[in-house]
Amino acid sequence: MKNLAFHNIFMFTSFFIVFSLLPIKDVNAQRYAGSEWFKHIIAGDARKLSAWLEPFVALELPTGSAKYSRQQATAVLVGFFQDNAPTRIEIEKTGTTGNSTDFYIGTYHTNTTEFRLYLLITKTGGDEKIHSLSITRK
Repeated sequence: MKNLAFHNIFMFTSFFIVFSLLPIKDVNAQRYAGSEWFKHIIAGDARKLSAWLEPFVALELPTGSAKYSRQQATAVLVGFFQDNAPTRIEIEKTGTTGNSTDFYIGTYHTNTTEFRLYLLITKTGGDEKIHSLSITRK
């Protein structure tokens, strides 16, 4: 159990370090408004969002972090979205890691709380799939 906890902490710490070193550019959230995955996050619709999740996805939420199957991640996100319905999402920075993986950093707003949003999306054959999703308290 300690190894799994260490692995999760290491994974997300590495994730943030890598992104802090990458060149990033400011973007407007409306640029992503046409993306299906973005529409489903802003709607708080975990079931529709699941079509854009990798078979296994790393999730980090205020309640904890782990790597889940698509079905498990969907169930976890249903609960999160019910408790923290989004009112607005601002994508503030984006970039590419160089391996057909894009990252998005922004703010996930609810009626009462602001969360930091991090997404890793892989692109293969024109398809976009969410590899990692982090929504943590600011």
